[in-house]
Amino acid sequence: MTNATNTKVAWILTHVIPNINSELNCINSGGCGVFAHELHKALKVRGIKSEVVLAKHRCGWATAANVRRLIDDSGCKGINTAYQKIFKEYARTGHVPDVRNDHLALRFDGNLYDSHGEYDYPAISEGITSKTMEEFLRMPRCWNTTFERSNGGLSSVLGTLEDFFAEAFKSVPVTHRLNGSRTDASNT
Repeated sequence: MTNATNTKVAWILTHVIPNINSELNCINSGGCGVFAHELHKALKVRGIKSEVVLAKHRCGWATAANVRRLIDDSGCKGINTAYQKIFKEYARTGHVPDVRNDHLALRFDGNLYDSHGEYDYPAISEGITSKTMEEFLRMPRCWNTTFERSNGGLSSVLGTLEDFFAEAFKSVPVTHRLNGSRTDASNT
């Protein structure tokens, strides 16, 4: 990826992406994980490296110390393996653990971004894998439900995000395919 592409993507993330707030209500009130994950996928098909991270929120539970405690209490070495252990326990017992993802954001080129553009608080976790995000997005009660209720359900939200990101990044060519993504089929 060239510096020119990095600059273009950073400009889109800062100036174009915040327009999603006029299409989807309350996206940062329970939709930040869906938003960050879908944005990561939109960049990935264009060969652009990014990752989803747990980010400090101005008034939330999530701190680097709490993330470290979650990892340590699970007996795992990182956030992804700790979450995988939580998912297995949920599948086995049906018990939804008290896991709070106060805010998830996209890390690109050393900066964090959410639906409002550049995000000023720090990342407090390593990158969360796509597999982990997919499983987390299916977990009940781990997300504020304001977002989903106000936007016609998750499938409607996913379609809106894919269409929005395809338009926002139309000047950045698709270079990779992702299985099961409408984005890759409509842009190749």
